Order: sequence, then structure tokens, then C-alpha cells
Amino acid sequence: DVASEPVPPHAHRPRGAGAASVLLVERDAALRALSTATLRAAGHTVVEAADAACALAALEAGGAPRRPVAPP
Repeated sequence: DVASEPVPPHAHRPRGAGAASVLLVERDAALRALSTATLRAAGHTVVEAADAACALAALEAGGAPRRPVAPP
């Protein structure tokens, strides 16, 4: 039965919406872990940073996306 099969988390993404690479900067470890898990479940690649210095280090090392977007 198709209705009883699990639906991949990214199945509800709007058409044309691709997976993104995200640099997640969050001081609170629990919130960072939850946000990372949520983004990865949606099919995104996540690089975590606990603060601005760690985020800059990730950018300099080439392990993070280069087009940052800050929350409103």
C-alpha cells in the first residue's frame, strides 16, 4: 500500500527548490543540533559553527557556502 510507505522529508519541497549548502551559526548547542538535524532531514548540507570566529574559519577553509544569508 503506497499510503503506508514513508515519505522522504524532501518530497514536500516546492518544485525547482534544490538542496542548499548552509553555514549555520548558533551559540546554543541544543538549538544548533536541532536546526542542523532539521536542515539535513530536508536534504541540505550543513556546516555548523558555534560563533562568528568558527564561521569565518569554516569560510576560509572552504568548507562553507560563500553567499551568507542572515535571518530577518
